[in-house]
Amino acid sequence: MLDWIDWTQHFLYSFFRVVTALLLAAGGAIPLGLLLGYERKLDYFLSPFFYLTYPIPKIVFLPLILFWLGLGEASRIFLLTLLISYQILITVRDKAKNVPRDLLNAAYSLGAERKNIYWEVLLPYCLPGVFTAMRLALGTTIAILFMTETFATTKGLGYLIMDAWGRGDWQEMFSGVLGMSLLGLFLYGSLDYLEKKICPW
Repeated sequence: MLDWIDWTQHFLYSFFRVVTALLLAAGGAIPLGLLLGYERKLDYFLSPFFYLTYPIPKIVFLPLILFWLGLGEASRIFLLTLLISYQILITVRDKAKNVPRDLLNAAYSLGAERKNIYWEVLLPYCLPGVFTAMRLALGTTIAILFMTETFATTKGLGYLIMDAWGRGDWQEMFSGVLGMSLLGLFLYGSLDYLEKKICPW
């Protein structure tokens, strides 16, 4: 018999892990992407590292992450953050590199300093791309979330699905699958809403 209170608890654990990863990824990848996109010398030195590591499926780092961070929440959230960060970083970097020169010249002519360029020109120009990258990363993130919740935990929709499958409880298993779908739908809709509020242009 499906316990909806228990189901809600599993849903909230998964929700917390994904949202925390989204916030951490955005907080780190957006500033770094802006720096790489605008500071060409820095981009020249750091971009080869991202070119080499971007194509690697991030799930292959899981054994190393577990070795360094253990089996707790930190390893799961770190892996999800790593996955999303690459999507945001590459998008912001490419957008920042392609800011129209007219916008930069207009800002400079009005006396803008370097910090104003970042805050008032580059960031607003790149933000729509950030939300697009986060939406694109969301599906893969939830798939990786499922994998990280199938071991060394007793909470999360991934655990619920695999535990129900092992017990042959098909109703509970499909409730977990539905939960994954609702999680993705809610987060996707939330990102759409935030983009409309933050980027009205």
